[in-house]
Amino acid sequence: MVKNKTSSARSSRLWKLFLSTLYISSFTFGGGFVIVTFMKKKFVDELHWIDEQEMLDMTALAQSSPGAIAVNAAILVGWQVEGLVGMTVAVLGTIIPPMIILSVISVFYNAFAANHYIALLLKGMQAGVAAVILDVVFDLGGKVLKTRSWVYIALMAALIALCAWISVPLGPVPFTMQTFGIFAALGLLGGRRGTLAFLIYLLLGIVGLPVFSGFSAGAGVLFGATGGYLLGYLAAALLFWGLTAKLGQTLPVMASAMVLGLVLCYAFGTFWFLTVYTGGSGETLLGALTLCVFPYVLPDLGKIFLALVLVSRVKKHLAL
Repeated sequence: MVKNKTSSARSSRLWKLFLSTLYISSFTFGGGFVIVTFMKKKFVDELHWIDEQEMLDMTALAQSSPGAIAVNAAILVGWQVEGLVGMTVAVLGTIIPPMIILSVISVFYNAFAANHYIALLLKGMQAGVAAVILDVVFDLGGKVLKTRSWVYIALMAALIALCAWISVPLGPVPFTMQTFGIFAALGLLGGRRGTLAFLIYLLLGIVGLPVFSGFSAGAGVLFGATGGYLLGYLAAALLFWGLTAKLGQTLPVMASAMVLGLVLCYAFGTFWFLTVYTGGSGETLLGALTLCVFPYVLPDLGKIFLALVLVSRVKKHLAL
């Protein structure tokens, strides 16, 4: 009798998991971050199957892993709720709606593409998507800032800016101490708060404060030679967050996460340099690597070493 009740409860939980992911995926537009937002509201706030810290860690892992964010998040949520079966159920619920919708759109693509009203609808949806993403940022970030840790986050954002100002022009990509500042922030504050510190730094620069290298500012910097590296640092921070959340924040794990994050940053920066900054100029991959990566590898590894030394000496004295 007890076994039957347990089996029935598990079946009910799996069915609810499938219907929840199916519903979220069916009525959510705008990419993985929007779906993750609604997953948080459903599985953390409403069903209480996952706590908020777990959801934050899952978001970081989903973003830093290859593949679609929505599917990655479904895998993690499903596994956490009901293991392998839950993972399968959550993934099916997530991929069925877009598969059906995109199949229909592909049949009538020409009619959709030329329809003025559908274009207006998509424009309106973009504004809604931005509002939803801002909602989750304020919701998750606000809980971090309710504690005194906001002081450390602000200090680390200032440290990153200070390190960016220490700049030596060596071609299209200047030599700065920014790598040290970012990885020091991640090591001292942890993945979540370190990433938030970098996001604050990035937003300050975008709105016009001269916090980027060479005291530059504005969204236009993102489309320059160093724009890919700024986005690459964000990807590196999310990777650090995901790995340390999963494997622990020991010195070997942090060192490995920083080195892997640096490689990811180089990849973003080189791709950006080739496609956005020098797109169409005939620049080769080897040429881009010679300009943007090779001269910086040893200095950047040295900055990671300095960041780890700082973390090992300072963190134990801070109430973090």
